[in-house]
Amino acid sequence: MPEKERPATAPDPGTGAGRRDAADSAQSPDTAAADHRYADAVNDALERLTGFGPVWGPGFAFHAPMVVEALAALGHTAEIPGWIERNRLVRHYADAPPAHTRLDPADRAGQRAALGDLRRFSDWAAMFEREIADLGWREVLTRWWPRLLPGLSGQLGHGLIRTAHAVRGLDRVPAPTPAQLTEFAQGLAFWAAGFWEPPPVDSGVMAGGAALTPDARDARETLITSTAVAARYLADRAPAPTIPIVHAVTVPMAVDIVMPLLPEDQLTENYAWAMRGSADVLRRFGGFGSAPPLPADQTVPTLGASIEAAVETEDEHAIKLVEVCARSATAHSDNEPYLRAVTMLIHRLTRGEAIPGPPRRR
Repeated sequence: MPEKERPATAPDPGTGAGRRDAADSAQSPDTAAADHRYADAVNDALERLTGFGPVWGPGFAFHAPMVVEALAALGHTAEIPGWIERNRLVRHYADAPPAHTRLDPADRAGQRAALGDLRRFSDWAAMFEREIADLGWREVLTRWWPRLLPGLSGQLGHGLIRTAHAVRGLDRVPAPTPAQLTEFAQGLAFWAAGFWEPPPVDSGVMAGGAALTPDARDARETLITSTAVAARYLADRAPAPTIPIVHAVTVPMAVDIVMPLLPEDQLTENYAWAMRGSADVLRRFGGFGSAPPLPADQTVPTLGASIEAAVETEDEHAIKLVEVCARSATAHSDNEPYLRAVTMLIHRLTRGEAIPGPPRRR
């Protein structure tokens, strides 16, 4: 494994959005250097990933843009170029679909007709690129995040997750690059083209989490606490294959990335939709079967060891899940459910009880 730039014992200081303005004036040399490495790595990777469609093969989401941002946030920027090359060999990235009909930013009826139609991905992407050029990415985020939020469950939440990773990248750099702005447009486009609204939350599915209605000031902390319910399910009772259940954790925690950038009066609603999306994953995929639990003598590694183990698998979902784990460690006192979920997923991957990622390096 190439040597990483910094110890992976904690998330990078910029792993959540909405922190740059407060930190810029007091930024340490180490933090500034880490931010520079992050920005270069993400931009270089996104330039290499330009032009591909939102799905590949039998309809699996194109994970590479999300994973490279997660690797950079974890401090593993040196891993990214090699990861992309190996991932391309096994994932067979597909070209973006051809444009269909131009979407007008002012034509809400035309937009509604194109929601949930993956064939319109390129139409959505072109419209978002024009809006970002005209209004700036922050205004587009503020305008479109609440519009798309009800459709967070489409494509197993990958449109929302991809958008959130793009937003964190934009928020962390002083001057966004064209590749980053394009990735933001494509994340939103995937979300819109895959738009699907989940049914109302069954409080029995997310016991202890879904029934809460937090105050806006507590919404983010409550989201992380409530999502731990899904992390415990993944660790203790997830069926095989395990990969679908991972999204019961990564969908709400993608909302967590963006919450610091949203108006306060939207935070409670974001919490509610995040829980609804998580519960929907458990409802749809929680009954596939069963798989052996972790061995009785299996210990839960430290956060640093868990990051190393997840990166070593090169599996997209293990990397994204351990980034969630690292982020929860900075915002919540009880990180144990997330650590156990990562441990279980890696265990399942090595046993072939989850959809495997690229071959492990030896």
